[in-house]
Amino acid sequence: MPNKALSPAPKNDSDPQYSLQDKEQCVLRTGKPTPLCEPLTLTPNCVSQMKILADSTRFAVLELLLRGPQPVHAMNDVLGVEQSLLSHHLKTLRESGFVVSERNGKVVQYRLATRVKVATGNALNLGCCILAFDTNDTH
Repeated sequence: MPNKALSPAPKNDSDPQYSLQDKEQCVLRTGKPTPLCEPLTLTPNCVSQMKILADSTRFAVLELLLRGPQPVHAMNDVLGVEQSLLSHHLKTLRESGFVVSERNGKVVQYRLATRVKVATGNALNLGCCILAFDTNDTH
């Protein structure tokens, strides 16, 4: 499942990797536009968040939850992983504050935690960085 993470934006226009086109976008030197990232600082909290999201299944769960709350069985159908493995990843995401769960009878539904802000329709602002998901990827 392709995905990409956006790097922090340049602090000035002389950054060799980026050119600032306007207030709406940072544009990679390749010409591919990406959502604007405000200048961000790498902190220990940021590093710990990235370690948690380094797992492709956890990253994919966040991508699914961008669409709205999802029951565990629906996520399992899309991701095609063992139920016990998905439960482990959901627990990790829940304990780290990325997602919250709600039980409705026998069904457990997950959604993004309120601290995880949607930057655009396909990106999450985690406070320390913005993560963008490939919108052409179909599950």
